[in-house]
Amino acid sequence: MEKELTLTERNDLQYLEQIVEKGLSSFIEVGEALWKIREEKLYRAEFKTFENYCKVRWGISRIHAHRLIDGVEVVKLLPIGNKITTESQARELAKVPTEKREEVVEQTVKRDGKLTARGIKETATETAPVEVIEEKKPVGLVGFAMGYAEGAINNLKKIPHNDIDRERALRKVLSYIKNELK
Repeated sequence: MEKELTLTERNDLQYLEQIVEKGLSSFIEVGEALWKIREEKLYRAEFKTFENYCKVRWGISRIHAHRLIDGVEVVKLLPIGNKITTESQARELAKVPTEKREEVVEQTVKRDGKLTARGIKETATETAPVEVIEEKKPVGLVGFAMGYAEGAINNLKKIPHNDIDRERALRKVLSYIKNELK
C-alpha cells in the first residue's frame, strides 16, 4: 500500500483535521470528517490503522470514532436532525425505529422542555419498548451509506416535478444503480 499522500489528499487531511479539532462541539461535522479520513485512508502516511490514528491523534478509541460516524446517519435521516446536538442523543435515537424517531424527539422535548439522551431513552421506552430494543440497524459503512441513500431519496422527493434539474438528478441516480448492478 502506498503511504505517500498526494497534495490534494494532504490538503483534505489538513482541512478535515481542523474540523475535528474545532468540531468536538459539533459531532456531525466530526463524524463526517472521521468517516472520510477512514474511508480514504488519509491517515496512512503516519499511521498503519485508523484505530491507531484515532488513539494517537485525537485521544479517542476506534469505538468512539465509529459512534460519531454512525451518529451522523441518524441525524441525516431526520427532518428535525438539527435538534440532535450530541453523539449520545444520536446513539439513543438510533435504537428507535426510523419511522418513530421524529415522534420520540418531539415528545421528549414536549415532556422535558429539552432534548437529552436520557430523555430520548425514556420516551422511546414508553412509546415503543419492544421495538426500541429489538431493531437492528446496519452499522459502519453500510449504515452510513444507507443513511445517505435515504437522505438522497427524501431530497429527491422534495424537488418539484416541474423543476428542470429534477430529471437530471433522477437520471444520475438511475445511471449509478445500472452501473452497480452490472
